[in-house]
This record gives sequence, structure tokens and C-alpha cells, in this order.
Amino acid sequence: MPGLPIFTSMLFLFTENPDTVMLVMNSINIVLVYLIVLLLLYELQFNTYFKIVFLLFLTFFEPFRFIFSHYWTETLFIFWSLLAVYFAVKLLKEDRKKYWIFGCIAIAFSAFIKMYGVFNCAFFIIPFLIYKKSFLKLLIFVFTSSVFVLAWYLRNEITYGYF
Repeated sequence: MPGLPIFTSMLFLFTENPDTVMLVMNSINIVLVYLIVLLLLYELQFNTYFKIVFLLFLTFFEPFRFIFSHYWTETLFIFWSLLAVYFAVKLLKEDRKKYWIFGCIAIAFSAFIKMYGVFNCAFFIIPFLIYKKSFLKLLIFVFTSSVFVLAWYLRNEITYGYF
């Protein structure tokens, strides 16, 4: 998927150092994880001690340290996936149209980097069930989120004759 070069070129407008880009992306990911954990633990009504222990566990979780130490597609993919999770968690608290739209955009961008980013739609199944949205709205949400993947498949079919 062509998302990585596009997003990378935008990030490299500000610096030519890939380490700086990684530092910024990792810092944003850490903040997103922190916000998601706070929202979830607030909804589940856990105390502050549990929040701190959980965040320390995530900080020193070995796969995260390995993934975030290189400039791969995973860093941007995880950013957009975390943003989708953040909006899905916000939807658990209140049903607002802007959370659905921003979540759809985040899923579309994650799919623009890696095509299986479309599976991030699964985070929105619970809010769909809670607010009793129609199945047609679920299909529209999934189709809209997968627009980049479908466009890229169509491009490959036209250009190369296969997906």
C-alpha cells in the first residue's frame, strides 16, 4: 500500500533525520495508549494504582520496544490503529457523529498503510451493538473505511491484471 511513502514525505518536510521522526511518532503513540488506557480504566472504575501499573507494563513490553526502535510501516500503522481504538472507546461513552467520522478516517488511513488495517473496523462493532445502529450503517462504515484498499486493488487490477 502506498501510505507509508506519502505519510513519510509529509513528516520529512520538517526534518531529514529519521530518528527525529521516530521519536515524534513514538511519543504520539505513547500519549494515545495512555489516553486509551485512561478512558477504559475510567469506564471500568479502576483505581490510580492499577492505571500506573498497567501503563508501566505497556512501557516495558518487549515487542513495543522492538517495533518502535526501527522506522518500519508498523509505527505509522500502529498510530492510525490506536487512533481508531481511541475513537471507538470514546464512542463507548457517548454516541457522537464526529467520533464515527474520525474513526472511519483513522481506519482508512491505517488501511492505506497496510491493507489489513480494514480489520480495525472490528473495534467499532461494540459501539454499533450498544447504540443499535442498523446493519446497513455498519456496511457503509466498513465500505467507507476500506476505500483506499479497494482503490489500490482496482489500480493493481487495471495496471497489472491481478490484485
